[in-house]
Amino acid sequence: ASCRSSLPEPGSASSSKRRSSARAWRSLSASPSSSCSHCLNKPDRGRTCLLPCRGLEAGGGGRVKRFALVFALVVVLAGLVVAAASALAFSDASDFACKTPNDAVWTCPTGSVGTPYSVQFKARAGCSDPVGGGPYVKYSVASGGLPPGLSLSSSGLLSGTPTQAGTWEPWIRVEDYVENWCSDTAHTERQFIFNVLTGLDLEPSSVPPGTVGASYSATLSVTPAGTHTFAVTAGALPPGLALDASNGAISGTPTTVGSYPFKVQVSDTDGRSISREYNINVANPIAISPPALQGQRAGRGEVGIALSGQLTATGGNGAFTWTVAGGTPPTGVTLGADGTVSGTPSVAGNYTFTAQAADVDGRTATVNIPLTVASNLSFKTLALKPAKVGKLYTAKLKTIGGVAPVKWKILGGKLPRGIRFDKKLGVFAGTPKREGTYRVSVQATDALGVTSKKTFVLVVKT
Repeated sequence: ASCRSSLPEPGSASSSKRRSSARAWRSLSASPSSSCSHCLNKPDRGRTCLLPCRGLEAGGGGRVKRFALVFALVVVLAGLVVAAASALAFSDASDFACKTPNDAVWTCPTGSVGTPYSVQFKARAGCSDPVGGGPYVKYSVASGGLPPGLSLSSSGLLSGTPTQAGTWEPWIRVEDYVENWCSDTAHTERQFIFNVLTGLDLEPSSVPPGTVGASYSATLSVTPAGTHTFAVTAGALPPGLALDASNGAISGTPTTVGSYPFKVQVSDTDGRSISREYNINVANPIAISPPALQGQRAGRGEVGIALSGQLTATGGNGAFTWTVAGGTPPTGVTLGADGTVSGTPSVAGNYTFTAQAADVDGRTATVNIPLTVASNLSFKTLALKPAKVGKLYTAKLKTIGGVAPVKWKILGGKLPRGIRFDKKLGVFAGTPKREGTYRVSVQATDALGVTSKKTFVLVVKT
């Protein structure tokens, strides 16, 4: 059974009317054995029950004496005062994060820029919820300011993500928001300290790839400086590698090909932390095949003779990109990004350039390519010495430029009787039998097929 009252609120206009106490209490009804509370109706606040009542009979079967009404009303009003006597205050319970009871100003947990932050304020006592603050109190910032990025809800939840480092000391107000029938001073204020530190920054954003069998080293660094602890919180490093928890160094020798994603978390002694995801791709070493260039022989080319060839590599990850990492190719010759060597040398000289192959992970390998470019083949011997009848004669032809070996050929003309020409050595030799003047055309051909021609005159004297 329930207890109902048509009593007006204390202090209301209707309460000034003099109604008989017996008439006022005739609206109360209950079972003989039931218990209920005297309920004071508050506009839009439901009903606050303050005084238990027992033994009231339904329908006014039991007359309530006038002194009972007066006594009950006094007790009801006294109950209102008793409720207000339990002072509203911020909680000093152990689960309130900002509690520092021995200090005039309470310090809340330290936050950091960029890291989500939350604190739930708590209160105790108060007239509408004497047990612990409950849903009948509301919170607000009385003065001062909160750290930028944080806001305080009416339910006391301070939350957000700080955007600026510094120290803030606002006054926070908690109040009982049931109307002032309870107390004119159902609120309290306290000053709190919020320290926001600069957020941690973890670099670099990525780490190098690894190569099976090759020593690996990468270092993660954190700012601001301090004592930090590094840990892999998700995924795993490649087999053979380890993370140093004190300095962020990743080192070792990878042993297994694969892609290894992992997450590193760094924390410091101030409670700050930051996480970043990384990935290390491990592949076999890049191996470059020796270049096979057309237009050269044993590392020797010739001015005007086109060079061409394709550099190839194995291992690594994905397609390769080729570049000249050092030295200079012969003038007129280039190395393409696909590893193609092409062009026609235009300047003689000794050249060495370094070709580099890089895969999609940035893994690299290099090869040195030496190349000598010779000038065009030509005759160094300009004339033949004279010969004598009956005397042994030898004359060797010489060339300059070109690429050895050089082959010789008589194109035309006539040699003296007793003289022969060695096509392999380019030598005239023998004993002339008859005097006279003889003309002969000779062609020299080098290893690259370059030819040079010249007509010689051989005079045989007596």
